[in-house]
Amino acid sequence: GVGSDQHVIGSEDVISEISGSSGVKMLGPYAYTAPVYWFTDTQFGGAYGFNTETGPGAQVPQLESLKKMIPEDQLWPMGKSWDYHCGRYEFSDLSRFTKAIEERYGEPGSIVEFDKKAQAMNYELMRPMFEAFQVEKKKATGIVQWMLNAAWPKMYWQLYDYYLNPTAALYATQKACSPLNLIYNYGDNQIYAVNDHLYQVKDLMARIRVYSIESEILLDEQISLNLEADSSQAIYKLKELDGLTTTYFVDLRLYNGEQQEIGNNFYWLSTKEEVLDYDADLGPFAFHTPSKEYADFKQLNSLPRIELEETHSFERDGSNQQLEVILKNNTEHIAFLINLKVQEKESGELILPIFWNDNFLSLLPGEQRKLVATFNYEGEAQLNIEGWNLG
Repeated sequence: GVGSDQHVIGSEDVISEISGSSGVKMLGPYAYTAPVYWFTDTQFGGAYGFNTETGPGAQVPQLESLKKMIPEDQLWPMGKSWDYHCGRYEFSDLSRFTKAIEERYGEPGSIVEFDKKAQAMNYELMRPMFEAFQVEKKKATGIVQWMLNAAWPKMYWQLYDYYLNPTAALYATQKACSPLNLIYNYGDNQIYAVNDHLYQVKDLMARIRVYSIESEILLDEQISLNLEADSSQAIYKLKELDGLTTTYFVDLRLYNGEQQEIGNNFYWLSTKEEVLDYDADLGPFAFHTPSKEYADFKQLNSLPRIELEETHSFERDGSNQQLEVILKNNTEHIAFLINLKVQEKESGELILPIFWNDNFLSLLPGEQRKLVATFNYEGEAQLNIEGWNLG
């Protein structure tokens, strides 16, 4: 222990005869992990006990950071320069991450396409890790993400990178840890309402909608509910639906008694279930549970290109600036994974750090959303809006 010369604390689990099991574990995973794992695993890092160190693997930085890390002539296709910015041993390349992208989202044909698919997967893999521990809060006492940020320019384990540029995983974490939240459980196909407050919240209304890949609404349910303090409860089981496409969307909204929206969550799901391979031979260090069958999100590649209506304004107090953005989707199609960036007007360089109330969001047909960002910059800034199917 601390202050002793004993470097190896123990070679096996020891359970106290007095207090019993502590529930503390450090069994990973540390590499690519499908969303369903966190809700269903009962052997390793799933949502039970206190997981003191874990994460779903690589969180690849956004394109602007990749361009700083890797020489232009080695940026695409991926090669050894990418591996140099990975880890050691089992984490020395991105092969598990790239295989999952190819199987689930389709093989990228360019660095730009890889960037958008990598950020989609960063978001999709990080959110359920935290949400599973929210849903199972009575038996899952805590989780520590490995890790918050990067000490040098790298591909693995970061909510924001060496340059302070957030990956989509940061906003997924932000969404998952909302104190009042509606959550999709990948394990039992149910919607859960979670209240992290230490007081009861009454007169809430949950709205659950399912959309096809063509943005056709297939289900629209409203449920009144009260939430006890520090609680998690199943409120709705998704039913089999006619017209459900291989890739589909689930939109969750939570309203207070005045019909004001106080929470939202948006999922892209697949009728093709991801199947975990618990029998895979990973050697003495079972650092993740791989998939032997993958979900299928390739229909996202067929989303029609759309334009958003937007207005924005900057307010300044010295070098402290606040940006307010109003986005409106006037089309009949979902705007998927919108990514807002603020740049230096003269150079086009990203202004970092920056703090958004939300990002990598999706907008339903006809929906309007207000976004707010704060940052510190002396000069003139400009807004850049990107998205999976924008432009």
